[in-house]
Amino acid sequence: MSRRAYANYRGDMTAQGVQKAIASGRIPVEPDGSIDPDKADAALAANTNAKRQSASKRQAGCKHSKAKKLNAPADGKQQAVSPDAIATVREILLEAGEDIPLIGAEMTFLAAQTANEIIKAHTAKLKFLRARGELVEKVRVESKVFAMARQNRDAWMNWPARVAAMMAADLGVDTVSMLAALDKHVREHLTSLSDVEAVT
Repeated sequence: MSRRAYANYRGDMTAQGVQKAIASGRIPVEPDGSIDPDKADAALAANTNAKRQSASKRQAGCKHSKAKKLNAPADGKQQAVSPDAIATVREILLEAGEDIPLIGAEMTFLAAQTANEIIKAHTAKLKFLRARGELVEKVRVESKVFAMARQNRDAWMNWPARVAAMMAADLGVDTVSMLAALDKHVREHLTSLSDVEAVT
């Protein structure tokens, strides 16, 4: 199962969240890079249960132990909360290694506040790194990499015409045949490289 398929299967994570969980070791992957949903669910449940036990010990007697539910305010009136919003809170907590409610369990205001504080901390860190010059905009990097890749491709495409005559003379073969062979193999090589880049 792919990362996107597993995210859809769970319903409480995005493909990016699944990727981060894999990178942090919370979700195992098969040798071919796919995800076994049963193994992944078990690994996430084990991680969540361990954190749930430690969190319950920390919060014993805490005034937040009876935190309000997101969909049940104090006045008793139901408050509509988007499933996407709850999924986002769950994903943020999961990525940060925090205790998360089981799927289908009520989400508390405390959990939402924790997710909000995590976002604030990440935002502050990003601003700090950008101010120090350690972060650059993704668009600028992609533009630079694309320009370098195009320049490299063009150099390879022009290479057969530059060296075909010299190689043909060295080998004692026809220049036209040498040029055709070089051009064919260079194009095949560049195509294979672009296929690899598209997969990653």
